[in-house]
Amino acid sequence: MQATGSLLMIWLGYNPTTEWMIPVLLLYMNCGVLSGFHICFLSNELLFPTLFSSTSMGICNVFSRTVTITAPVFAELEGKTPMWIVFGIAMASIMFSRFIAKPELI
Repeated sequence: MQATGSLLMIWLGYNPTTEWMIPVLLLYMNCGVLSGFHICFLSNELLFPTLFSSTSMGICNVFSRTVTITAPVFAELEGKTPMWIVFGIAMASIMFSRFIAKPELI
């Protein structure tokens, strides 16, 4: 959802005729971010043993908060660069999630 929304925002750009689409696309991308956030919480239980579940979630939260600190810096860049960054991060997360293997349950 984030990848398609950011790609549509890059493609549409800012035109007075399509300015009504920007809030719709932002809402669409926000739904994608929220669903990904909930999937992280739900899949953490399946991917990690109970002993390491909270530690792995804590490490992921520290990493995500550290990356979030840089968001205002990237948001102030000129042109379509911020949307290309969002698109790149979304595509990287799609590619990396394909390599996650579900452990065998005994």
